[in-house]
Amino acid sequence: MHEQDGLKAASKIRGAGKRPRDFVYVDEFWRADESWPHYFFDNQLWVYVDTYNAELVGDEDYCRIIIDAGENYRWLYQRDLQEREQVFEVLQNIARPVSENQLKNLGFTLDR
Repeated sequence: MHEQDGLKAASKIRGAGKRPRDFVYVDEFWRADESWPHYFFDNQLWVYVDTYNAELVGDEDYCRIIIDAGENYRWLYQRDLQEREQVFEVLQNIARPVSENQLKNLGFTLDR
């Protein structure tokens, strides 16, 4: 057997039976209102929603929404994975264009 064939076989064995621990639901740009101190091109914010199912010792499960305006300026809404439905309800309640006031009212925290 060639070395490359052995590496391929080993990678298949390592990956056998693995489930994804991290899943991304939303990764897109949404329009911001005029109140933001900065944002990406054309008044856009980066919206990212993911979950993490901890399987490693010391890790914790989570489900979160990140609203990023760039320049290390982002809002975060994070809960335990068991509260995933609540996180998705909050996501559905974000009106566009997105305002910082509505994020505060929905329970987001500024995460710098």
